[in-house]
Amino acid sequence: MQEYLRRLLEDKAHLKKWKKIMIALSCIVVVCTVYALSLPAQTLACDKEEHTHTAECYDENNELICEKEEHTHTDDCTKQEEVNEANEANEQEESTVVKDESGTLNNDEQVNNKTTTTTETTTETTTEPFDLNNSVGKIDSIVITDDKSKSGISNGTLTPNSNFLKITVKFKDIIASELNSKYGRSFSYTLPEFFRMTGDKETTIKDSSGTTDIATIRVKNGKVVITYTEEYINSGTNTTLKGDFFVEGEVDLSQLNKNDGTTSLKTPNGKITLDYRQDYLEKFGDVKVTKQCSKPDSKSDYIQYTITVTADKMEVKMYM
Repeated sequence: MQEYLRRLLEDKAHLKKWKKIMIALSCIVVVCTVYALSLPAQTLACDKEEHTHTAECYDENNELICEKEEHTHTDDCTKQEEVNEANEANEQEESTVVKDESGTLNNDEQVNNKTTTTTETTTETTTEPFDLNNSVGKIDSIVITDDKSKSGISNGTLTPNSNFLKITVKFKDIIASELNSKYGRSFSYTLPEFFRMTGDKETTIKDSSGTTDIATIRVKNGKVVITYTEEYINSGTNTTLKGDFFVEGEVDLSQLNKNDGTTSLKTPNGKITLDYRQDYLEKFGDVKVTKQCSKPDSKSDYIQYTITVTADKMEVKMYM
């Protein structure tokens, strides 16, 4: 019985020692594994098979009969690569082809096995002039003047004595640097629909002394365009531009209200109403009367006439 207990205690002691040894070995394995995983991956760049000639590679005459090349991998056969998910997308290599302005490929502009990213910074520019009509606070006042009576108003009702008018626009607070960099030194004003001008003539605007050209004014397709000279806009004389311009033309009678002969224009100071009265066609229209006689019928006692009355853009025909 005592011998059995002694052996049992010895086995228990041996079991404890083996447990300690296994725990120590497990810790060593864990440490080695963690260390190995933390190292960069080793990737062979060499495609040769590692081989060392042995006795089997020679015949009985001591001549080499092995077809394999003797080779031992060295540091030159391996390369370091970082295994990082963030850089995996950049590991793919592709060719970027650069096109010239005409859209054709340049043979010497192909970049092999690299991805090239180019960032361009552009300044927003436009060939269209600055729109005065859609800019709140840039128009100070608009005055319409009857060319015959020389009376004008900026708000209220005007009864013209002729169909020729003068429109004067006073502008302010146009930023010179912005006009220069974004709008080609130009701003525009769209004329009312009832106002028309013929021709496409460019006129020079001079300074207050009348000696220096500072801008040009041009009217085309119902729009007035003011363009400053480079010398004036870059002189730094004014950081903001203000002034006035005027255009002269005639009223388009076809745009008047056919019932009462009126038309109107909204202005910063209110509304201008032009009242040409109901008889505007007789007073201001270019009335033309033409008579045309058709070939008489020999069998009839009547002669047919066509009388055409044209006033401005309106036309009336009567058959008799």
